[in-house]
Amino acid sequence: MPRKFKIGFVIPPINDIDVYAQDLGFIAIAANGKLEGFNIAIGGGMGRTDQAPKTYPRLADVIGFADVDKVLQVCDAVMQVQRDYGDRVDRGRARFKYTIDDKGLDWIKAEIEARLGFSLAAARSYEFISNGDPIGWTRGEDGREHCTLFIENGRVIGTVMDGLRVIARIHEGTFRITPNQNLIIADIAPEVRPGIERLMKKFGLDRLNGASGLRLNSMACVALPTCGLAMAESERYLPDLIDRIDTILATHGLTDEPITVRMTGCPNGCARPYIAEIALTGRGPSKYNLYLGGGFHGQRLNKMVLENVGEAAILDMLRKVIAHFARDRQSHERFGDFAIRAGYVAEVKEGRHFND
Repeated sequence: MPRKFKIGFVIPPINDIDVYAQDLGFIAIAANGKLEGFNIAIGGGMGRTDQAPKTYPRLADVIGFADVDKVLQVCDAVMQVQRDYGDRVDRGRARFKYTIDDKGLDWIKAEIEARLGFSLAAARSYEFISNGDPIGWTRGEDGREHCTLFIENGRVIGTVMDGLRVIARIHEGTFRITPNQNLIIADIAPEVRPGIERLMKKFGLDRLNGASGLRLNSMACVALPTCGLAMAESERYLPDLIDRIDTILATHGLTDEPITVRMTGCPNGCARPYIAEIALTGRGPSKYNLYLGGGFHGQRLNKMVLENVGEAAILDMLRKVIAHFARDRQSHERFGDFAIRAGYVAEVKEGRHFND
């Protein structure tokens, strides 16, 4: 392969892996409680480089449906096409998204189907409602209990670590890390749940999920000091910035409004910023690009509204947009949808127009 190739599986209605950000995505289609197959999405990717307009984020396109027993064949055929036609000269354009845009989606689909030896069926209907995690307790079809804990930026430290260690000593199920940097205490028998809950309360784990709608839908990359590519803070700074944005939201009665916010220390997109309703990517010490207008369930790219600015300018812009949102939003309108309707940013319909 010319470069890395990301594959993901998602079960609607929760787009918790951001399937449109994957090189190859499988969207599960079920009927009457039975998995029938997958819609196939190709060509997603978040990476880009500042001041390099030939690089851009792209959302995957859904090109059809395949039965369950055809999954491996589809993987093989799609990866063969990228292997044979992906750019091996310019590393910055060595991802499948650029191969698709260079060759054309119809051409790529025809190549995939030629290698499969059959045509993909028409995509089946499906719906996503968010790309976050269902926080708190849920019960599976088998009757087992699962508790998803909000772990800010995925950092398990202090009393959170202490509590999870104690739970691990009695927990007979599993722990799962989610693509949104949260943690699930999974496969809990109903009769064991009270004991788990007592330990959660003892160590304050039950309070993790009491954050604002913005914080519960936030994510940052590690950035400084861990990543050598980082130009600005991310993981260590986003919690403080959210404190300040939450103050603005509270002023307008929007504390519980779920808004996706992502931050990275550079433009590479490791926290999938370019599909967030609010996003910041690092340009230098304490300087960021601010983006608005992404889709709440990961279905739309955002657009830059401020370039290479500090916290004061970021908060001034958000104070203005949030006040306008609180005043003039339509019924059930999401923040990212409003930012486009109100004219703060233009809608990005294709990745190659992201830098226009």
